[in-house]
Amino acid sequence: MNSKMKIFLTALIAGAVPAHAGENSGFFLTSPLTLSAGRDTNFLLGNQHLADNVFLLVPSEMSLLSLGRRTELSFRYQPEFELFMRNHEQDAWNHQAGFRLNYRITPRLTLGGGDAFLLTKDPSRQLPENPVLLPRGSYRENRAYINLDYRLNPLTNLDIRFDNTNTNMAFSEFSTASEFREAGKGATVSISRLLDPRQSLSASYSFLKSNVSGLGLPGLNGTFPVSLGNFSLVYNYRVRHDLLLGLSGGVLHGTSGAYTLSGRMEKRLGSYWLKAGYQRYLSSFGQPVASDQVAAGPGFQGGLLPSSLVQVVLFGVRGNFSDRTGIEAGVRASRTSFSLADRDRTNLFSRLDLDYRLTDRLTAFLNLESFLQSQSHSEGIARNRFFGGIRILLSDSPRESSGARLWGSGSYTGVIDAHSARGHMYGEK
Repeated sequence: MNSKMKIFLTALIAGAVPAHAGENSGFFLTSPLTLSAGRDTNFLLGNQHLADNVFLLVPSEMSLLSLGRRTELSFRYQPEFELFMRNHEQDAWNHQAGFRLNYRITPRLTLGGGDAFLLTKDPSRQLPENPVLLPRGSYRENRAYINLDYRLNPLTNLDIRFDNTNTNMAFSEFSTASEFREAGKGATVSISRLLDPRQSLSASYSFLKSNVSGLGLPGLNGTFPVSLGNFSLVYNYRVRHDLLLGLSGGVLHGTSGAYTLSGRMEKRLGSYWLKAGYQRYLSSFGQPVASDQVAAGPGFQGGLLPSSLVQVVLFGVRGNFSDRTGIEAGVRASRTSFSLADRDRTNLFSRLDLDYRLTDRLTAFLNLESFLQSQSHSEGIARNRFFGGIRILLSDSPRESSGARLWGSGSYTGVIDAHSARGHMYGEK
């Protein structure tokens, strides 16, 4: 039996373990098992542009959950296996793992923390919003946080959060740099207020210190310290049950980009949700208005070049053609200005997902992705992926319904709904 077959059988056996029967605690398989194959063209291996047929096996995410009156504890792990038809040296076993712990000290005060780990040989696919189209290489990212959440009153929350991120990427021998490293620490203080059942307002201040080395850009060698601060305001307004508006603005210090701005609209038309938005943000501080999170502070992001100023225009649609057929499509155009290098990059990322539910637990899908990048004084890069396969829902879980990946009528985000649901964490009725 060859090594590739052993990998497939091992993953299939791991994915077939039955879930725990308990509703709130136990072992769960929290995503479908996915088998797919397709064509990946123009992916980067150092300075080379290659193409190959690829098989992907993604077993179900395995989660251990423990939910008590005061404590919520979860562990998760999901592997991914990439098998190349010709470039066998690029075969990979990728990993995503994490844990989260929340402990309710008092009815108003909750202490939380967690860690997320990513190890992959294809960072551009795992990080499509990163400002650089990355070559294949060993990419490792670890993000840990601790936060203290205090409910001032039923409508107002105060949150204090500390983040630590470490990113390391070993490039191919064909690259101009052998390794990239970034280590950052950050702190955020935020306060969020539910103005009424339809409106929420939040404010935050975040500070980040990081060291970046191994950029591999002309004239940039050694280690570069980065210190950045960001004050932001976020406003969300659910005009009606089928229309959601969001707006944020902020002020930066420690970089030439003096402000951030973001706005979005989500509109339901029949069984579809349409989304449009514009964002101007610092890559370190993510995308506050596009987030599903309640907290005012934009979360610290992984990826490379933490002081990059990014401008984004995005459009998307999500919904169901019928009871069995679902679609999700999106286009994201961005322009990135690096404070550590005199060059800009323009990216266009587009994605189309089509799902067809064969049974309650078996779904066929087609996935198309395109990455386009151009930069000043350099040739553009284009990468396209065409994949098809099946998803098998092995068990019901807290995250998945029997409809697999077919989408229901909910919107992309639920900022106000999630804010209102905070009471469940504190044991309220």
